[in-house]
Amino acid sequence: MKLSYTTMATPGLGVERSVGLAAKFGLNGIDLRVSDHFGELTENSTNAEIDRAKDILNSFGIAPAGLLCYNTSDMETESLLSDQLARLVEIADRIGSPSIRMFAPKAADGVELQGHLEKLAKIIRHGLEKGGKADILVQHHNGNLNAVQASRLARLVDEKRFGIILSPDHCMIQKEDIDEVGRVAIPYVRQVYIADWRETEDGLKVALPGEGSVRIREMLAMLPDDFDGWYSFKWEKIWNPDIEDAEKVLDKFVKYMKK
Repeated sequence: MKLSYTTMATPGLGVERSVGLAAKFGLNGIDLRVSDHFGELTENSTNAEIDRAKDILNSFGIAPAGLLCYNTSDMETESLLSDQLARLVEIADRIGSPSIRMFAPKAADGVELQGHLEKLAKIIRHGLEKGGKADILVQHHNGNLNAVQASRLARLVDEKRFGIILSPDHCMIQKEDIDEVGRVAIPYVRQVYIADWRETEDGLKVALPGEGSVRIREMLAMLPDDFDGWYSFKWEKIWNPDIEDAEKVLDKFVKYMKK
């Protein structure tokens, strides 16, 4: 089992300290962020900056599990998204990451879903055709496509380098039927994001894995026995600054996953 964590848990900590925490708590990898907001890298990072991050990873013996990227939702100018995806793949290839994470915007009001998915699939294929080795993995996400819709997108893209990041927490948030997700989405899953939420009178609150309402174990059991993708801990301190620091929870994630 390959365990990693996303640096949403360590905003502003920097590459070296974030990677050092992965090594300290026995994780195999880390998902660095490509973002102008507390990202360890940006789309404008120089080769020297990317190589420096790669050297740090190598020095700790930590693998890049994936790049957590934030793509545009603008589909009017098709080349804007396809060119962006190609640039992110270029960064991934240089640092040695097997994949990039992308969002897939939901259809606008009044837009037919099938046509929207076909257009998005065409854009993604154009991004893949620009070259590179890294996979493009779509994360189903609240406010974007859900898991079942992402599986429809994957069927339309129909490329080996395209797949899904399974996020059980967003299945709960988007009130999906997990049995249906298991039937249609699991065949396309290449990576899993592990996060939990506790339901309270004031809404959802971040919880450690196994301490909330997300049916994590049940969904992990749907994966095939030969699944060899990354399990990445999604502890979103970047958006929830009052939750515990990564150093206090990474060991709990590791223990949960190894039960």
